Amino acid sequence: MFPADELGAVNADIELDSTAPYLGIGWGNVAINEGFSFSLDLGVYFQGAPSVTLATPDVDPSIAAEVAEEIAQAEADLEDEIDFLEFYPYVSVGFAYRF
Repeated sequence: MFPADELGAVNADIELDSTAPYLGIGWGNVAINEGFSFSLDLGVYFQGAPSVTLATPDVDPSIAAEVAEEIAQAEADLEDEIDFLEFYPYVSVGFAYRF
């Protein structure tokens, strides 16, 4: 652990895959004439494991090597904590009325 005045600001960047395949199932009915219609979609996005990058641009140079080791460990710990984001659930419910 380092005091804030020695460490300075810590910037975090969390990235997921830019393309996320989706698997889902849906149901709905169309109001052909007047009346109500309903739709439901349930699924999951596969976003890939999150990648974390932490940076300390203002770190004191005398402790930079020690900070780099702790930052690498913190990145790994944070990636483990947010690993659940690899799968993102999706639910959509729709109602409509046609005049």
